[in-house]
Amino acid sequence: GFAPSRYAADMHSVNCREATDARLLEAVQPAYITPSLSYLYSGCRPTLTPGSAGASNSVDVGRPVSGPGALKALRTRFVTPGTPLKFVCDTTRAGAADPICATARRQGKCQPAGTNVVECLSTQ
Repeated sequence: GFAPSRYAADMHSVNCREATDARLLEAVQPAYITPSLSYLYSGCRPTLTPGSAGASNSVDVGRPVSGPGALKALRTRFVTPGTPLKFVCDTTRAGAADPICATARRQGKCQPAGTNVVECLSTQ
């Protein structure tokens, strides 16, 4: 089942610069986003993420996906092999449940990216 992220209801009142370290004129980047940050981060930052619907030759639409399926889609359809991928992880208890982010945080080069947000680059 899908659970909205912690900021979905109040998205109109979020300070994107503070919450996600957003800057004007950022380039779009593919990223794995932990579920608790999906709406906050993609609402504030130009991001490519796999969606829950769509055939292999169509545009993904629908709710964002996470977990191994999202990581596989990103690795096979969004970036070239061997290219580091951005992982957007939640540093609160809600983010601790995501094993993909846990691995990225252990193996990748990470830096803070706003309130309770960390970005990691990893080839996992």
